[in-house]
Amino acid sequence: MSQTSAALWDLSTITPPCDTAAVDPTMSNNAQSAAQQLMWALSGRRAGNFTTVNELYQPTRQSACMFPYKAADGQWRNGYAPGYGSECCEFQIEQQPVQAVTAVRVEGVLLDAADYSLQGSTLLRIGQCWPSGDECQVAPISIDYTWGLPPTAFTLLACAELMCEFLAGWSGNICRLPSRVTSIARQGVTMELDSPTEWAAIGMTGLPTVDAWVRTVNPNGIVTRSRFYSPDLTPRVG
Repeated sequence: MSQTSAALWDLSTITPPCDTAAVDPTMSNNAQSAAQQLMWALSGRRAGNFTTVNELYQPTRQSACMFPYKAADGQWRNGYAPGYGSECCEFQIEQQPVQAVTAVRVEGVLLDAADYSLQGSTLLRIGQCWPSGDECQVAPISIDYTWGLPPTAFTLLACAELMCEFLAGWSGNICRLPSRVTSIARQGVTMELDSPTEWAAIGMTGLPTVDAWVRTVNPNGIVTRSRFYSPDLTPRVG
């Protein structure tokens, strides 16, 4: 099965709005990780620096992919005959936007980078087509790749602002992030709490740089990137 990990952005090129020199490195990294996770959600699940390994794909068996032809090496193959469709020679990668494909294996054999080409989020096979099969068969294609919106200077500034607020809250200092308390009746000690995800759902943190960044990268407030499904698309199976 595939595994995905996230890498921390390099904040060394900017000056955070708080002094982090005396902060424990582990706490600082945790605060930045929390900030990046929240920014990933606020951006419609796109901003970040992620690596996914061993993601499996199973191209479905189609008539265009199963047309037999004899290749230049004398081997009989299926589907890359002139005049026939290319749906068996490319497939869409699951997580987007794709930054780079770092490894492609077909039936366990590592391909040379010249054997495939990344075009947007589509992985194209060069010189022949991807092997196709039935859903009950073991998926023949495995890929490793990096994905997510690369950070701009604006992104790093927003991340640093958010990180500093997490550090402040964890240290017992004043934190500008909204709490769940919306009203207090002091005499009766009555508190009203909002949903812990309500403010994140509308893309409002109360932090000027972060909120300006959200309006820039996700002006329509989408929760996740748009998707479409077709029975002709190569399914990811793991």
